Parts: sequence; structure tokens; C-alpha cells
Amino acid sequence: MRTRRLSLACAGVAMLAFVGYFAVSRLQARAAAFAAEAAVGNPFPGKVLLVFLDSRSSIPLNNPEVRKLGDATFLVGKGSEDIHGHHWANKRTVWLPLERVEMITEFDNVDEMKKAWKEAMESLPADVPSPALPKEKAPPPQKKE
Repeated sequence: MRTRRLSLACAGVAMLAFVGYFAVSRLQARAAAFAAEAAVGNPFPGKVLLVFLDSRSSIPLNNPEVRKLGDATFLVGKGSEDIHGHHWANKRTVWLPLERVEMITEFDNVDEMKKAWKEAMESLPADVPSPALPKEKAPPPQKKE
């Protein structure tokens, strides 16, 4: 009889521990979701970002903000002129998926970005070729019928 009570008590404690663990894990998941939601907004007000993507391309964004679309999170901003004074996305709204972003460099304005790039290129040793920005690929030729 005493063994049975002890077994029931142990089962009850185990059940309470399981329910407690489950409740705490749900609270942690909600807290993480809340933190992710709180991160949405404009962490870079008035800044220009040079965003490098996993495709080895880069794009300058003016006044970007973080937005959610469905389950995905994006860095959204107006394309800005690049270090050469132009970019195909200039003045266009660009959505970059955060999971593709490899690096972000933050600048106060486009002129500061251009100056930093120029200084970096001038400081390269003479035997190191300067990196070239990726060129846009031309669309494949259309078949004539």
C-alpha cells in the first residue's frame, strides 16, 4: 500500500515536472516570437547600408527597415546610387530576404560610402587587383521565329 502511494506520488511529481517544462518552453517560444516582432521596424533611420548578399552581390539601400511578409523577414529600402554614382535599383523599393544577407556596412550617407570605398581601393597593395562590382547579366537572346 505504501509502495503504491509512493509510486502515485512519483508519477504526480513527474507529471507536474512535464507540464512545467512544457509551459516554460511555450513561454520561451512566445518570448522569442515577441522579440522577433519587436525587431521589425527601422533600426537604421536615415542611414545608407551597403548590403552584401550570399550571391556575392551588393546593393546600397537608403533608410532601410525590417519588414515581415508571411513567415519571412526582409530588409526593405530604396535602392541608392552605388560607389560609381549609379545602380540599377536606384530609387526603387528593394526587398532583401534577411537569410541571404552576409554582411551589412552602415554609412551616414552615400558620400561617406563612396569615400570609404575609394580609401579602401587606394590602400590596396599594387599587386592586388581592385575588386570589381558584379556586372548585370544581359538577358538571354530571344529566338526569332
